[in-house]
Amino acid sequence: MITVAILAILAVVALPTYRQYVAKSRRADAYAALATVQQAQERWRANMPGYAESLADLGLLANADAKHYDIAIQNASATGYTLVATPRAGGLQTADSDCSSMSITMRGGTARYLALDGASGDSSDRCWPK
Repeated sequence: MITVAILAILAVVALPTYRQYVAKSRRADAYAALATVQQAQERWRANMPGYAESLADLGLLANADAKHYDIAIQNASATGYTLVATPRAGGLQTADSDCSSMSITMRGGTARYLALDGASGDSSDRCWPK
Protein backbone atom coordinates (compact mmCIF):
# COMPACT_ATOMS: atom_id res chain seq x y z
CA MET A 1 0.00 0.00 0.00
CA ILE A 2 2.87 2.38 0.80
CA THR A 3 4.42 1.62 -2.59
CA VAL A 4 1.19 2.52 -4.37
CA ALA A 5 0.95 5.78 -2.41
CA ILE A 6 4.53 6.70 -3.29
CA LEU A 7 3.91 5.93 -6.97
CA ALA A 8 0.76 8.08 -6.92
CA ILE A 9 2.64 11.01 -5.41
CA LEU A 10 5.43 10.65 -7.98
CA ALA A 11 2.86 10.55 -10.80
CA VAL A 12 1.14 13.70 -9.53
CA VAL A 13 4.47 15.51 -9.41
CA ALA A 14 5.92 14.14 -12.66
CA LEU A 15 2.88 14.38 -14.97
CA PRO A 16 2.71 18.20 -15.19
CA THR A 17 6.46 18.36 -15.81
CA TYR A 18 6.17 15.74 -18.54
CA ARG A 19 3.30 17.61 -20.19
CA GLN A 20 5.32 20.85 -20.15
CA TYR A 21 8.27 19.04 -21.73
CA VAL A 22 6.08 17.57 -24.50
CA ALA A 23 4.46 20.98 -25.21
CA LYS A 24 7.90 22.59 -25.35
CA SER A 25 9.16 19.95 -27.77
CA ARG A 26 6.14 20.52 -30.06
CA ARG A 27 7.03 24.22 -30.27
CA ALA A 28 9.88 23.16 -32.55
CA ASP A 29 7.12 22.68 -35.13
CA ALA A 30 6.29 26.40 -34.93
CA TYR A 31 9.97 27.45 -35.00
CA ALA A 32 10.60 25.42 -38.16
CA ALA A 33 7.46 26.60 -39.95
CA LEU A 34 8.07 30.26 -39.09
CA ALA A 35 11.71 29.99 -40.22
CA THR A 36 10.62 28.43 -43.52
CA VAL A 37 8.18 31.26 -44.20
CA GLN A 38 10.71 33.89 -43.08
CA GLN A 39 13.30 32.57 -45.51
CA ALA A 40 10.72 32.43 -48.31
CA GLN A 41 9.74 36.05 -47.55
CA GLU A 42 13.35 37.18 -47.86
CA ARG A 43 13.75 35.34 -51.18
CA TRP A 44 10.50 36.96 -52.39
CA ARG A 45 11.66 40.42 -51.28
CA ALA A 46 14.93 40.03 -53.17
CA ASN A 47 12.94 39.94 -56.41
CA MET A 48 9.89 42.08 -55.61
CA PRO A 49 9.25 45.60 -54.30
CA GLY A 50 7.64 44.30 -51.09
CA TYR A 51 6.94 41.23 -49.00
CA ALA A 52 4.36 38.59 -49.95
CA GLU A 53 0.91 38.85 -48.40
CA SER A 54 0.04 35.14 -48.40
CA LEU A 55 1.65 31.74 -48.15
CA ALA A 56 0.31 30.95 -51.63
CA ASP A 57 2.28 33.90 -53.06
CA LEU A 58 5.41 32.29 -51.64
CA GLY A 59 4.56 28.93 -53.18
CA LEU A 60 3.91 27.40 -49.78
CA LEU A 61 0.87 25.34 -48.97
CA ALA A 62 -1.10 26.72 -46.05
CA ASN A 63 0.37 25.13 -42.92
CA ALA A 64 1.99 22.26 -44.81
CA ASP A 65 5.15 22.52 -42.71
CA ALA A 66 3.42 22.69 -39.33
CA LYS A 67 1.58 19.78 -37.74
CA HIS A 68 0.54 21.53 -34.54
CA TYR A 69 0.29 25.19 -35.61
CA ASP A 70 -1.51 27.40 -38.10
CA ILE A 71 0.82 29.92 -39.76
CA ALA A 72 -0.36 33.29 -41.07
CA ILE A 73 1.24 36.36 -42.66
CA GLN A 74 -0.04 39.67 -41.33
CA ASN A 75 0.68 43.32 -42.17
CA ALA A 76 2.89 42.62 -45.19
CA SER A 77 4.29 45.77 -46.78
CA ALA A 78 7.37 46.99 -48.61
CA THR A 79 9.30 47.28 -45.34
CA GLY A 80 8.14 44.35 -43.23
CA TYR A 81 5.65 41.72 -42.16
CA THR A 82 4.49 39.69 -39.18
CA LEU A 83 4.36 35.90 -39.11
CA VAL A 84 2.07 34.34 -36.51
CA ALA A 85 1.90 30.73 -35.34
CA THR A 86 -1.16 29.74 -33.31
CA PRO A 87 -1.97 26.25 -32.05
CA ARG A 88 -4.34 24.40 -34.36
CA ALA A 89 -7.91 24.35 -33.10
CA GLY A 90 -8.61 21.03 -31.43
CA GLY A 91 -4.95 20.06 -31.68
CA LEU A 92 -2.63 18.78 -29.00
CA GLN A 93 -0.85 22.11 -28.63
CA THR A 94 -3.96 24.06 -27.58
CA ALA A 95 -3.18 23.02 -24.00
CA ASP A 96 0.17 24.87 -24.10
CA SER A 97 -0.83 27.77 -21.86
CA ASP A 98 2.69 29.24 -21.89
CA CYS A 99 2.62 30.00 -25.62
CA SER A 100 -0.84 30.62 -27.02
CA SER A 101 0.73 32.38 -30.02
CA MET A 102 4.24 32.94 -31.32
CA SER A 103 5.26 35.57 -33.85
CA ILE A 104 8.14 37.10 -35.75
CA THR A 105 7.82 40.73 -36.77
CA MET A 106 10.26 41.95 -39.40
CA ARG A 107 10.56 45.73 -39.74
CA GLY A 108 13.42 47.57 -41.40
CA GLY A 109 15.63 44.49 -41.45
CA THR A 110 15.22 43.76 -37.74
CA ALA A 111 13.37 40.69 -36.48
CA ARG A 112 11.44 40.82 -33.20
CA TYR A 113 10.38 37.53 -31.61
CA LEU A 114 7.25 37.61 -29.46
CA ALA A 115 5.13 35.01 -27.71
CA LEU A 116 1.91 35.48 -25.79
CA ASP A 117 0.40 33.27 -23.15
CA GLY A 118 -3.27 32.97 -22.39
CA ALA A 119 -3.20 35.07 -19.21
CA SER A 120 -0.56 37.66 -18.43
CA GLY A 121 0.72 38.56 -21.88
CA ASP A 122 4.34 38.46 -23.02
CA SER A 123 5.90 35.04 -22.52
CA SER A 124 8.71 35.37 -25.06
CA ASP A 125 11.40 34.30 -22.60
CA ARG A 126 9.66 30.98 -21.98
CA CYS A 127 8.69 30.25 -25.57
CA TRP A 128 11.58 31.20 -27.83
CA PRO A 129 14.80 29.18 -27.50
CA LYS A 130 17.90 31.05 -26.53
